[in-house]
Amino acid sequence: MARVNVFLDDRLLEAIDQEASRSNMKRSQLVQEALRGFLDVRRRAAEEEEARKRMTEACAVMDTVAEKLGGWDPVSVIREFRERTGDGEATGLPKRRSARRS
Repeated sequence: MARVNVFLDDRLLEAIDQEASRSNMKRSQLVQEALRGFLDVRRRAAEEEEARKRMTEACAVMDTVAEKLGGWDPVSVIREFRERTGDGEATGLPKRRSARRS
């Protein structure tokens, strides 16, 4: 484990020490947990931003396709896709029509 020296405001250090005492933790353990939590929140925010970016790009592509196809409604296509089920999960595949054999 690496040792790191940091400068902390006296009031922040006092608050850290009080919380560590209340939580029956060592100061370094509390700081490590706090930093893990902070980094996790930042990582999730970055992942959510990336997902929003991909969705925005996908919507732009769908809008371009919709313009080329004319009256095509992408929302209804998405809803239809979600409603299609085989074994309870959306398959994205067209429903098979049972062929009647005589």
